[in-house]
Amino acid sequence: TNNLYGTLDGDNLEATLRPAPYLEPQGRRVKLGSVFPIGNGMPENFTIKVGTRERLNADPNWSSETEPETVTGAAMFHVSGRSAEFEMVIPVAEEWARVEKIDVKSRAEGVR
Repeated sequence: TNNLYGTLDGDNLEATLRPAPYLEPQGRRVKLGSVFPIGNGMPENFTIKVGTRERLNADPNWSSETEPETVTGAAMFHVSGRSAEFEMVIPVAEEWARVEKIDVKSRAEGVR
């Protein structure tokens, strides 16, 4: 290194966030209702898609990308599977600071 100080400027690049898969306890199937990203300085424009699996070693079956509702900020899904994973895409030049977690509203399927 030449010990020079440098800075970056310009628009943010596209960001793709994929948290750890979501599993219901005791291996139950999960039916997803809504997905709500939580963080400081959240972006106004982003999309979320969900991938469900019937077997943990199978490739996920991805839904189409969904924009969150303007009033609640949650993306609504009606999908089910043994596990679910999420992909959040923040577009180029969108201002944002930090995404801490994704809150999932779900219920176990096949249980009375």
